Amino acid sequence: MRKINIKKLQNNGSTSIIGTFSLDHNGVVSYVGNETFWENVQLEGVYTVKNGEARTFFPKDGSAFFDNLKYHFKSAYLFAEEEQEK
Repeated sequence: MRKINIKKLQNNGSTSIIGTFSLDHNGVVSYVGNETFWENVQLEGVYTVKNGEARTFFPKDGSAFFDNLKYHFKSAYLFAEEEQEK
C-alpha cells in the first residue's frame, strides 16, 4: 500500500500532517485526516497539465489521482510527501 502525507508548515517552522492518502493494491484511494480538507479535495480534485492537456483527477480516479497529488500540492506551505515503503 502506498501512502502520501499532506503536510503544512507551522508558524514555528515545523511541519504537521493534516491528512494521509492511501492507495491500495486494487487502486482504491482512502483518506484519514482533516475532514474539511477531504471535502475540498473531493469537490475540486487535483489539477494537472501534462503534454499540454489540462486534467482534473478525483479520488474515484484511483492511481491517476494519487500519482498527481505530489504535483498539485507542492508549495512551501502545503505539500505532499510520499512515505517510503518499509
